Amino acid sequence: MTPGGQDGADQDQAPGPRVSDRRLDPADTQAGKSPTTPGRLSLWRELGDFLAFLKHPTLRRGAGRLAGRVPVSGAAAEWTSGLALSRLLFWLVVLWTVNFMVLGPLAVGVADGNGVERVRPLLPSQWPYVVLWAPLVEEMLFRFWLRRPPGWPLYTLMAAAAFLLGPGWWLALIVVSLGAWRLVQVLQPTQALPWARLRRLRRRFPIYLHLSVLAFALGHLGNYQGGDTAWWLLPLVVLPQWFTGLVLAWMRVRQGIGAAIAMHAGFNSLPLFLLYLY
Repeated sequence: MTPGGQDGADQDQAPGPRVSDRRLDPADTQAGKSPTTPGRLSLWRELGDFLAFLKHPTLRRGAGRLAGRVPVSGAAAEWTSGLALSRLLFWLVVLWTVNFMVLGPLAVGVADGNGVERVRPLLPSQWPYVVLWAPLVEEMLFRFWLRRPPGWPLYTLMAAAAFLLGPGWWLALIVVSLGAWRLVQVLQPTQALPWARLRRLRRRFPIYLHLSVLAFALGHLGNYQGGDTAWWLLPLVVLPQWFTGLVLAWMRVRQGIGAAIAMHAGFNSLPLFLLYLY
């Protein structure tokens, strides 16, 4: 981490003084807002920002990432920003609406038409795995590194091990991961990327982003078995996971990893809640 808590992808777009996450837009400065309380986008403007992000993914932080907070380090903001209940509920409604009314029926139609079924049925008793373990490990594996290039192999290896070994190992691996993360911070007090490397990261970021979303979606094919579906139709079975991955990636970049994990956990909770009711 840099002295101001800046991660490796938060540098300014030109060589020179580093800029912290608490930088204000010119409009905020003119409005007399302090550097710790930038204005927060309205929910509908956030939706517009998400659509713009799909068209041209960037590493830019979201407005109001630290709104209403005292100055905190970039590491702390990763876990505490973007957790407003209204924001999370709004995006959960967006996800559930698109997935259950549009992409879900299409995926189910492809699966049923080709004899594809889930390997294990979803049960209410699986809530610790579905609501706690999966969101944390999957976000650390597929999206944490999007804004943390320095040390990303270590984070990713730890998350991949937890993902492959299953929830029986999750607690020990998470403790080890957090310890390793802190060790990297101590040994590398400055994690700012060299300018040339940062330029390459910005230029290639859309590729990295879409590859991570695709890997996240295709990783869920392991939940299904059977059938004689042509390989090129298989991605249609995980269309809901693909769209969910896009929203989670946007939220991770704009707000932080904590918001992405909370959103992921909330999204996974609805199917279990419906199973509990019926």
